[in-house]
Amino acid sequence: MSLNAHFALEVSLSSSCTRGSQLCLISVAFVPSKEGAITGSLIVTDSVTGLASSVKLAGVGLAMPPPVVTPPSLTPSSLDFGSEEIGLTSTPQMVTAVSQNQDAMTPQVQPMDSYNLTQGATCAQGLPSCQIAVRFSLLKQERSQVP
Repeated sequence: MSLNAHFALEVSLSSSCTRGSQLCLISVAFVPSKEGAITGSLIVTDSVTGLASSVKLAGVGLAMPPPVVTPPSLTPSSLDFGSEEIGLTSTPQMVTAVSQNQDAMTPQVQPMDSYNLTQGATCAQGLPSCQIAVRFSLLKQERSQVP
């Protein structure tokens, strides 16, 4: 039996595929490695007589769609630190980040001069979720402009 590279034979040489059998079941899978129409043949040669028979094969290889990339989900969706005196740092509030793609996640805060992350706030690749501690601190007084 022979095939080209785009088709795979899945033959189970059970008792039904031995010498003297009149029936042998052969399974062929289509495994394209390129786009477009692909043809081939399954050729089966009788080991006693040397005679061959063939079956035409056809399939169409399609391009793989791009992977679906989903941003991480964050819970809760907002944090309220209330009022904090200038120069003091709030107690941390926790955010749970869940990666839909099992990718590493790198948390960042903005503006960086008012919020900070507790050390170790990197979510490693392969972990489905991680906890991120966020703190609020206002290090300088903002001047309000009077018109």
